Parts: sequence; structure tokens; C-alpha cells
Amino acid sequence: MAAIIAYLLSPKTGMVIRMVKMSKLNERQVANNFGWSWVTVKLISGKTMKVYIAGVDSDYETKDAIEEAIYYNVDGAKDYAVDAIPFSQIDTIELAKPPKKKNIEAKKRLV
Repeated sequence: MAAIIAYLLSPKTGMVIRMVKMSKLNERQVANNFGWSWVTVKLISGKTMKVYIAGVDSDYETKDAIEEAIYYNVDGAKDYAVDAIPFSQIDTIELAKPPKKKNIEAKKRLV
């Protein structure tokens, strides 16, 4: 398994707390530090995504197991998600600035 790293940031100050392996984080820690925020997620596959985390839960089902995942959308809505990314597929995650409104509208049309 690849090293899975997350930058833990203080929700109050935005300062980096420390760098830890994602495999050592639980859903509460991810929700407290990144939930309901825009983030840049780099997957183990190398793909990078800018998403809004609408939720974090431990009920994501794969063909082999049930695991923790972030549930996200690309328009910043707090009340729904369009897909999920299991923790096991995440290489890094960090807070990001919200995209400009015109970029959000363009992404809505693509979905």
C-alpha cells in the first residue's frame, strides 16, 4: 500500500498542524479538518481533483469491503454529493480556495 498523506490544518487558524498518514486518520478527523470545504485531492493513480467535501462516512461499499470515504460535489452544495472517494484511493488532500463562480457553472453543465 502506498503512503497516504494528509495535511491536517486547524479549522480555526488554517495553519498546518502536522503531516500524517491517511491510513491513521478516522472519519471524524477528516470531517473536522476538511469537511464542508473545498479541497484538492490527489489520488494514488496520480489524478488530481478539486472538489467540495459534502460529507465523510464509513459506509462506502467496495466489492471487497466497507470503508471510509469522502463524499463530494463540484458546485459547493452542502446538502448532496455526486460521488465518493474511498480513503484507500487518496494520496494527499489539502484545503483549496473555492473556484470562481463561472467555473462552477461550467462544471454543473458537464455533470
